[in-house]
Amino acid sequence: MCVWYGLSTFKKRKIDSGIIYLMALFESLNRLDLEKICADFAFKKGDEKRLLAGKIYAKKIGRILEKKEALPPSKIFCMLEPLSYETILFVMARSNSLLLRKRIEDFFLLYNGAKTRISGSDLCDKGIPEGPIIKKILQETLCAKLDQGFSSKEEEIEYTLGLAGKFYKQ
Repeated sequence: MCVWYGLSTFKKRKIDSGIIYLMALFESLNRLDLEKICADFAFKKGDEKRLLAGKIYAKKIGRILEKKEALPPSKIFCMLEPLSYETILFVMARSNSLLLRKRIEDFFLLYNGAKTRISGSDLCDKGIPEGPIIKKILQETLCAKLDQGFSSKEEEIEYTLGLAGKFYKQ
Protein backbone atom coordinates (compact mmCIF):
# COMPACT_ATOMS: atom_id res chain seq x y z
CA MET A 1 0.00 0.00 0.00
CA CYS A 2 2.88 2.36 0.70
CA VAL A 3 4.19 1.95 -2.85
CA TRP A 4 0.68 2.36 -4.31
CA TYR A 5 0.20 5.52 -2.29
CA GLY A 6 3.62 6.84 -3.26
CA LEU A 7 2.86 6.39 -6.97
CA SER A 8 -0.62 7.89 -6.74
CA THR A 9 -1.44 11.31 -8.11
CA PHE A 10 -3.62 12.30 -5.16
CA LYS A 11 -0.93 12.50 -2.50
CA LYS A 12 -1.79 15.12 0.06
CA ARG A 13 1.06 14.55 2.47
CA LYS A 14 3.99 12.30 3.23
CA ILE A 15 3.15 9.14 5.14
CA ASP A 16 5.17 7.33 7.78
CA SER A 17 5.34 3.80 6.36
CA GLY A 18 7.04 2.61 9.56
CA ILE A 19 3.82 3.22 11.47
CA ILE A 20 1.89 1.05 9.01
CA TYR A 21 4.44 -1.74 9.43
CA LEU A 22 4.19 -1.43 13.21
CA MET A 23 0.38 -1.63 12.98
CA ALA A 24 0.77 -4.92 11.12
CA LEU A 25 3.39 -6.18 13.57
CA PHE A 26 1.25 -5.33 16.60
CA GLU A 27 -2.08 -6.43 15.10
CA SER A 28 -2.30 -9.62 17.16
CA LEU A 29 -1.82 -7.75 20.46
CA ASN A 30 -4.74 -6.62 22.54
CA ARG A 31 -5.23 -2.92 23.17
CA LEU A 32 -3.76 -2.94 26.69
CA ASP A 33 -0.58 -4.68 25.53
CA LEU A 34 -0.22 -2.20 22.69
CA GLU A 35 -0.68 0.72 25.11
CA LYS A 36 2.03 -0.75 27.33
CA ILE A 37 4.43 -1.11 24.40
CA CYS A 38 3.75 2.47 23.38
CA ALA A 39 4.49 3.65 26.92
CA ASP A 40 7.59 1.46 27.31
CA PHE A 41 9.11 2.56 24.00
CA ALA A 42 8.16 6.21 24.44
CA PHE A 43 6.58 6.69 21.02
CA LYS A 44 5.72 10.24 20.12
CA LYS A 45 2.12 11.06 21.08
CA GLY A 46 1.03 11.27 17.43
CA ASP A 47 2.59 7.91 16.62
CA GLU A 48 0.95 6.33 19.64
CA LYS A 49 -2.44 7.72 18.58
CA ARG A 50 -2.04 6.34 15.06
CA LEU A 51 -0.97 2.89 16.32
CA LEU A 52 -3.96 2.75 18.66
CA ALA A 53 -6.31 3.96 15.92
CA GLY A 54 -5.09 1.10 13.73
CA LYS A 55 -5.86 -1.33 16.55
CA ILE A 56 -9.26 0.16 17.38
CA TYR A 57 -10.66 0.93 13.93
CA ALA A 58 -9.00 -1.20 11.23
CA LYS A 59 -11.09 -4.37 11.60
CA LYS A 60 -14.39 -2.56 12.14
CA ILE A 61 -13.97 -0.16 9.24
CA GLY A 62 -12.62 -2.94 7.04
CA ARG A 63 -15.75 -5.02 7.64
CA ILE A 64 -18.01 -2.09 6.75
CA LEU A 65 -16.09 -1.15 3.60
CA GLU A 66 -16.04 -4.78 2.40
CA LYS A 67 -19.83 -5.13 2.53
CA LYS A 68 -21.42 -5.41 -0.87
CA GLU A 69 -24.31 -3.15 0.08
CA ALA A 70 -24.27 0.37 -1.30
CA LEU A 71 -22.44 2.91 0.84
CA PRO A 72 -23.07 6.58 0.16
CA PRO A 73 -19.96 8.72 -0.28
CA SER A 74 -20.83 10.61 2.91
CA LYS A 75 -20.61 7.44 4.99
CA ILE A 76 -17.20 6.57 3.54
CA PHE A 77 -16.05 10.15 4.13
CA CYS A 78 -17.29 10.25 7.73
CA MET A 79 -15.57 6.95 8.53
CA LEU A 80 -12.22 7.74 6.95
CA GLU A 81 -11.78 11.52 7.25
CA PRO A 82 -10.94 11.50 10.99
CA LEU A 83 -8.30 8.80 10.53
CA SER A 84 -4.63 9.24 9.68
CA TYR A 85 -3.52 8.23 6.21
CA GLU A 86 -1.45 5.49 7.84
CA THR A 87 -4.56 4.00 9.46
CA ILE A 88 -6.51 4.17 6.20
CA LEU A 89 -3.68 2.51 4.28
CA PHE A 90 -3.44 -0.16 6.98
CA VAL A 91 -7.17 -0.88 6.55
CA MET A 92 -6.51 -1.21 2.83
CA ALA A 93 -3.43 -3.42 3.30
CA ARG A 94 -5.17 -5.92 5.56
CA SER A 95 -7.93 -6.67 3.06
CA ASN A 96 -8.11 -8.54 -0.23
CA SER A 97 -11.45 -6.95 -1.08
CA LEU A 98 -11.44 -5.05 -4.37
CA LEU A 99 -14.57 -3.22 -3.24
CA LEU A 100 -12.83 -1.96 -0.09
CA ARG A 101 -9.82 -0.85 -2.14
CA LYS A 102 -12.08 1.00 -4.60
CA ARG A 103 -13.88 2.76 -1.77
CA ILE A 104 -10.61 3.88 -0.20
CA GLU A 105 -9.29 5.00 -3.59
CA ASP A 106 -12.50 7.00 -4.07
CA PHE A 107 -11.97 8.56 -0.67
CA PHE A 108 -8.47 9.71 -1.57
CA LEU A 109 -9.41 10.81 -5.09
CA LEU A 110 -12.86 12.30 -4.60
CA TYR A 111 -13.87 12.93 -0.99
CA ASN A 112 -10.73 13.61 1.01
CA GLY A 113 -10.59 17.22 2.14
CA ALA A 114 -14.10 17.92 0.86
CA LYS A 115 -15.65 21.14 2.11
CA THR A 116 -18.77 23.12 1.54
CA ARG A 117 -18.58 26.32 -0.46
CA ILE A 118 -20.67 28.05 2.17
CA SER A 119 -19.60 29.08 5.65
CA GLY A 120 -21.24 29.97 8.93
CA SER A 121 -21.18 33.64 8.00
CA ASP A 122 -23.09 32.85 4.78
CA LEU A 123 -25.77 31.23 6.93
CA CYS A 124 -25.89 34.17 9.31
CA ASP A 125 -26.28 36.48 6.30
CA LYS A 126 -29.35 34.42 5.35
CA GLY A 127 -30.88 34.97 8.80
CA ILE A 128 -29.84 31.77 10.56
CA PRO A 129 -28.88 32.64 14.14
CA GLU A 130 -25.31 31.99 15.28
CA GLY A 131 -24.82 28.96 17.48
CA PRO A 132 -23.84 25.29 17.58
CA ILE A 133 -26.62 24.33 15.18
CA ILE A 134 -24.72 26.03 12.35
CA LYS A 135 -21.95 23.44 12.66
CA LYS A 136 -24.51 20.62 12.44
CA ILE A 137 -26.17 22.25 9.45
CA LEU A 138 -22.84 22.65 7.63
CA GLN A 139 -21.93 19.03 8.41
CA GLU A 140 -25.21 17.74 7.00
CA THR A 141 -24.81 19.99 3.98
CA LEU A 142 -21.36 18.53 3.33
CA CYS A 143 -22.81 15.00 3.49
CA ALA A 144 -25.56 15.99 1.08
CA LYS A 145 -23.00 17.59 -1.23
CA LEU A 146 -21.00 14.35 -1.32
CA ASP A 147 -24.09 12.21 -1.89
CA GLN A 148 -26.06 14.47 -4.22
CA GLY A 149 -23.22 16.24 -5.99
CA PHE A 150 -24.08 19.89 -5.43
CA SER A 151 -22.11 21.87 -7.97
CA SER A 152 -22.73 25.42 -6.83
CA LYS A 153 -22.82 27.58 -3.74
CA GLU A 154 -26.47 28.40 -4.51
CA GLU A 155 -27.44 24.70 -4.37
CA GLU A 156 -25.73 24.40 -0.99
CA ILE A 157 -27.49 27.51 0.34
CA GLU A 158 -30.87 26.27 -0.89
CA TYR A 159 -30.33 22.90 0.76
CA THR A 160 -29.04 24.55 3.94
CA LEU A 161 -32.03 26.87 4.27
CA GLY A 162 -34.36 23.88 4.09
CA LEU A 163 -32.25 22.09 6.66
CA ALA A 164 -32.24 25.11 8.97
CA GLY A 165 -36.02 25.10 8.93
CA LYS A 166 -35.98 21.50 10.10
CA PHE A 167 -33.58 22.28 12.95
CA TYR A 168 -35.44 25.30 14.18
CA LYS A 169 -38.88 23.63 14.12
CA GLN A 170 -37.73 21.11 16.76
